[in-house]
Amino acid sequence: MLLYAILSALGGFFVSKQAKKIRTELQSESDLEIREALEVSAKKRDSISKWLYLLSVLFFVATIIILGSIS
Repeated sequence: MLLYAILSALGGFFVSKQAKKIRTELQSESDLEIREALEVSAKKRDSISKWLYLLSVLFFVATIIILGSIS
């Protein structure tokens, strides 16, 4: 469970890092259609990273509860 929490947190970190990179590209892009597509992609990645962070917290809490009940 703790491994899942760590992997979820790392996944969330990398997805949010990609969203920031997309936002940087978005600022330099002048074509409106491409800007809109990049903006949608960045929003989706932000949403995914939030869910991955939430999942990592839930796995961490579950690990603490399981370890607490074992001891």
